Formats: sequence, structure tokens, C-alpha cells
Amino acid sequence: MIKLFLTDVDGTLTDGVYSTNEEGVVCKNFYTRDFHGLHILKETGVEIGIISYSKDCVINKQCDRAAQYAKVMTGVKDKLKFITDHVKKGLEWDEIAYIGDDTVDEELLLKVGIPACPLDAHYSVLSLINEHKEGFLSKFCGGKGAVRDFAEYIIALNSAIKEK
Repeated sequence: MIKLFLTDVDGTLTDGVYSTNEEGVVCKNFYTRDFHGLHILKETGVEIGIISYSKDCVINKQCDRAAQYAKVMTGVKDKLKFITDHVKKGLEWDEIAYIGDDTVDEELLLKVGIPACPLDAHYSVLSLINEHKEGFLSKFCGGKGAVRDFAEYIIALNSAIKEK
């Protein structure tokens, strides 16, 4: 049973593209359905965490909307250590799911019970997910529904476990 669902931001909740306007303001694309997937997962009793290596105002502003149902953690250089020290308390690793897309996510992906990645993840992450017996490869790219896809998978998985 998954009790904590974690997601990376850049390349997972976003499409990984940074755009800048004429004033140099950075813009990122987020997909509303991904955030709705997190919201409906939270309604089933699963805790939600949004974790990012990056610490920028675009992420903070976008994720502020999710703060009502998710713990937002930005500027995290060592995700595995941070989750171990500050978030995991009382949970076993097999009760945690994580979706990430790049090499900075690999240590945490290797530790959690159910690791996942978007369809367009870095080749080393795709390989890791394919080799993991519980790995979940979304049929969607980052910022295009991968988080929602994984959230719905966890909802179905938890529901099947409860029915047993």
C-alpha cells in the first residue's frame, strides 16, 4: 500500500522546457491534469510531496496552488537524504512511490517501493525503471500527463490492496 507519493518537478510536472520573455522572465509549462491527479490521489488518503533540485520562483508560484494538499520542497540537492531525514518518518520504503526523470532522481528511485518515470525520461532512468520489478513507465511525457498517469495507477493499486 502506497502512503506517500513523491514527484519531481522539472521534466516530470513540467515538460522540461524553459522559455524566457523579452524581459528575461522564465516561464515553464505545467499540465493542469497532473495537478488534478495529485489532488484526487490525496483524497484517497495518500500524502503528496513535490520535490525539486531547483529553487526558483516559477516552481514556487505554481506549486503554491498545490500546497493545500501537497508538501512542496524546493532547492533539495540530495533528494534521498532529504526524504530520509525529513519526510519518511514512520514509513517503510515500500510504502513510498516516486516519479522522476533525470539522473539526480536515480538514488531515490532505487530506494522507493514503486519508482516511475515519464516516457521521455533520461535513458539511464528509463533503464532503471525497466529493470525494477515494480517500476512504472508512464505512457505520457513529462508535463503532458505522466504524473496523472502514475497517480491513477497508485489509486488503482491501493484500491486493489484494500479489497483483498
